Amino acid sequence: MNQEISAYLARFRGRTYRDIILPPLGENLADSRDAITLNTHFSTNVPLKQPLVSANMLDVTESKMAIAQSLEGGIGIIHRFCTPDRQAQEIGITKRAHNYLIENPYAVEASATIGEAKNMMSQHKVGSLVVKDSNGRLSGLLTQRDVRFVDECECVSFHMTPRKPVKGKRGLIAATLEEALSVKQVIEKLKQNKIKKLPVVDVHDNIVGLISAKDIERLQKYPLANLDQRGNLVVGGTIGAVGDFIERAQELKKKNADVIVMDVTSANSTSVKNAIRSFRKQLGDYELVIGNIGTAEQAVALIREGVQGLKIGIGPGGPCTTRISTGIGVPQLFAILEIYWNLIAKYCYKPEQIPPLCADGNIRAGCDITHALLAGASSVMIGTLFAGTEETPGESYEKPDGWHKRYAGMASIEAAIERFTAMGYEDPITEALKKAPEGIPLEVKIKGSAKTIIHTLLGGIRSGISHRGALSLADFKKQNPFDEETGFNILSSAAQRESYNR
Repeated sequence: MNQEISAYLARFRGRTYRDIILPPLGENLADSRDAITLNTHFSTNVPLKQPLVSANMLDVTESKMAIAQSLEGGIGIIHRFCTPDRQAQEIGITKRAHNYLIENPYAVEASATIGEAKNMMSQHKVGSLVVKDSNGRLSGLLTQRDVRFVDECECVSFHMTPRKPVKGKRGLIAATLEEALSVKQVIEKLKQNKIKKLPVVDVHDNIVGLISAKDIERLQKYPLANLDQRGNLVVGGTIGAVGDFIERAQELKKKNADVIVMDVTSANSTSVKNAIRSFRKQLGDYELVIGNIGTAEQAVALIREGVQGLKIGIGPGGPCTTRISTGIGVPQLFAILEIYWNLIAKYCYKPEQIPPLCADGNIRAGCDITHALLAGASSVMIGTLFAGTEETPGESYEKPDGWHKRYAGMASIEAAIERFTAMGYEDPITEALKKAPEGIPLEVKIKGSAKTIIHTLLGGIRSGISHRGALSLADFKKQNPFDEETGFNILSSAAQRESYNR
């Protein structure tokens, strides 16, 4: 087996996505490409409904992008080029953007004034507050309708819908946590009682959360929304391996980030291993993905540290200049093939023992994603294609040929300045200039919404899978990429031009 895999891999050494193509295989069984399911994983315990991940880059992923990705079934990874508090805030915004069960809903005490309640509603931009007693138990619910035209000095308890019936007011309808786990039961309760908000309590009437009819309607609008067990959007955040990385990780954990990505240029180093051990000491088995790597040897060293995912790619991204600066890198298709298949053949891992692999960089169209997935990746991280969309951070600016946004590589001088500023250095520019840059600043034209790009890419992936006679990504990944007739065909220069030069 080891010798066979070595021989197969030798054929693809030095190859990347556009050096190969897949022939059609078998009968196209799908009635429509929408019937193709794309369920996969970003890390061991973070499932995805499709394999797209927005890159943890300064000019790509903050909360707006992360929300868009998760609503469409993927995940966004919030960058670290800001303070830990700001990064955690972006995680929190994403988590609260699309809820089924809103944990820790905004609450006001029954003894508070209407003025205090109005200020809280205005500050948090919400239309209702749960009302609690002095022991934190549910006392009632206060909505904007309850406070309209009411003197601000009056007491909340006189105007809320009370938990228990009082003269002239029926009692507040609430749900137990067990009831809340059934969307069907919740919808029935909202419908029968003609209400829009449903507090959730434990057996002692302590406030557990709040369910909104509007959020349930959103659930139906986004059937692929990638949600955690509480019904909140799934999102990740990034840390480094030095400096404030533990503090940053702890802040991300407080906001319930689903996964933390420790992101460095080359992850197989003594300093990174020490950072992983410090992370485990402080945060236990919290979901951790490490990147970036380019060989199976590096993967094995990090798997032994107990990570839940690996990110592959040494310098293939658009604004990344690692290969130019250092002369080091592995062509991306070969990197995925070598890591995944040598873990099985050379290091004797079973496929289910390999943590999910995320292919990071050089994704320019659906064909690249299809090739990455069959090679062994479980997901792909994308920066350039999403750069310049409405959901990216940063100001747009006008040039003679149209409106643009900045797009800087994570190892560029510009990004380093932002990172050292966030870490509190007195002179971040001097610190940044001490580092040899491995990224460049680019500018990209405004593209519209990232959702359009997501739909286009997913359409291409589904079509590719259907051409291979499969009905799911899982079945597609069982096919043999090395088969000389049905696997990857290596293209001549003329065939490359025929296939990809458009």
